[in-house]
Amino acid sequence: APFDGVIIDKHIVLGEVVDGAAETFVIADMGTVWVDFNVNQRDIQPIKIGQRVDVFLAEDVPVIRSKVCYVGRVLDPTTRMAVVRVELDNTKGLYRPGTFVTGKIGIQSGAPGLVVPVDAVQLVNDQTCVFVKTTEGFELRLVTLGQKDADRIEILSGVDSGEQVVTRNAFHLKAELTQQAVSGH
Repeated sequence: APFDGVIIDKHIVLGEVVDGAAETFVIADMGTVWVDFNVNQRDIQPIKIGQRVDVFLAEDVPVIRSKVCYVGRVLDPTTRMAVVRVELDNTKGLYRPGTFVTGKIGIQSGAPGLVVPVDAVQLVNDQTCVFVKTTEGFELRLVTLGQKDADRIEILSGVDSGEQVVTRNAFHLKAELTQQAVSGH
């Protein structure tokens, strides 16, 4: 073989006649493996080469840190997804191609905004809001949202620097607000 590697597939049986052009073995360099993520078309735009990626292999395996090395330019016509690829150093042979993984891609943004848990944001009268702690109690604020992931969401406007946003049990405050509106108090 023209490089060091491991035989990962064999296309020959005992007694088979082959010519010089036949592909009898498939050899792979397992020192580096690719992880391909399928990313929805609505999420692909902000992803760039070099962005940090956390790869999650299994619950008992520490997170693997890498960077985006390829962003697909063509969407799959059936799934409407594009490939985002990262490379993992596999010189110790810990990772096996074909293993199911998940990942989180760190999205770069402009000016840093306030980031809160997704549960802190409530929908009141079809508008996105948060509750801010004031000296009189809690105040409902309309907010403009930025980027989000499964756990956190960015607030671009509606809350001033230094103000405290309710990050847990905001739905209880919303329920209380709704009850007050219904009872007229």
